Amino acid sequence: MEAQGLKPDVITYSALISACAKGKQLDKAMELFQRMQREEVPLSTVIYNALISACAACRKPETAQQLFRSMRDKGVVPDNITYNSLISACEKGGQPERAFQAFGFMQAQGLSPDVVTYSALISACAKGKQLDKALQLFNKMQMEKLSPNVITFNAVISACEKGGQPEMALEIFASMASAGVSPTVITYSALISACEKGRMADKAVSLFHDMQERGVQPDVITCSAVISACEKAGDLKQALETFEGMKALGIAPDVITYNAMISACEKAAQPQRALRLLEDMKRSGLRPDVITCNATISACEKGREPLEALKVLETMRARGPRPNLITYNACISACEKGGEPAERALEVFAWLKEQGLVPDVITCTALAAACERDGLAARAEHFRALSRKCR
Repeated sequence: MEAQGLKPDVITYSALISACAKGKQLDKAMELFQRMQREEVPLSTVIYNALISACAACRKPETAQQLFRSMRDKGVVPDNITYNSLISACEKGGQPERAFQAFGFMQAQGLSPDVVTYSALISACAKGKQLDKALQLFNKMQMEKLSPNVITFNAVISACEKGGQPEMALEIFASMASAGVSPTVITYSALISACEKGRMADKAVSLFHDMQERGVQPDVITCSAVISACEKAGDLKQALETFEGMKALGIAPDVITYNAMISACEKAAQPQRALRLLEDMKRSGLRPDVITCNATISACEKGREPLEALKVLETMRARGPRPNLITYNACISACEKGGEPAERALEVFAWLKEQGLVPDVITCTALAAACERDGLAARAEHFRALSRKCR
């Protein structure tokens, strides 16, 4: 265009900035915005809306707020799209107070909120764990004759999930059908997660089957939530069925999935299965975190496999992740319960101190038991005394 001697105008820039916004290319959009100002191309509400929308997509609430202030300083009048984009940017950036501040500006300007506004505000409440406020907004929008859409319902269910109210989440879900709104994978994931946190494993599994019967394809988040619900309920069989089922559907497990599965094995005292899952995880290219390793060591402790627990700890010390107090406590306890010589438990204790960690009552109690079992009376009494100081 410029090679032909044509200068870009406000329409050209609007199209380019909108394209950048859709492609989440905020830096490129800002470059174009700065160029517009250098070339004294008139700035419009459409330009600012595209930029603030790009900030929302890129989770840059501070930049969105700067643009909003610039807009008002230059006498460009915000509209509903401006405010919806600004509220969305604050919501996605984890700034619920700023989202409501923008909502206040919107109302002061005499603009009426729409479904998009309310959905973004309810989502901000969900992230801020403000369930009561989310429900107030949900009721208010319906009083204003605004029909909630799937995004609104998902946000309210998510607020119930984060607020620890699974029964309420299920009530909202039931009302979707009467409103003629079809649930999505996001709906089911939030709902199953609410059941998982509420220790309603049977309901979580039932919802998992229901979604597939309705033709809604689960994703890794859904499957991980179901497995976590089964883990909390001590149902290793159902956790394994879900784990194998997700792989059959072509859904690749992530670190959260493996952590839930290994934790289910730990609760069922099945160390060998936990160890196989740990190796499977590594082969798939995933890097275990400290939660993964701690659950594996704890499974070895409960299954009386101290040597395997020590191997996991030694790998952690050599390659990461960095062990923490929970790691060392589980390993010391594995040595004590598994009949390893007290000297092995004391060696692990030395590693704990070498790392600069402070022993707690669990550490000292396990060490006292290991020393007493091996006839090391003085050392056993030393750790018992330490244990009393830790309380």
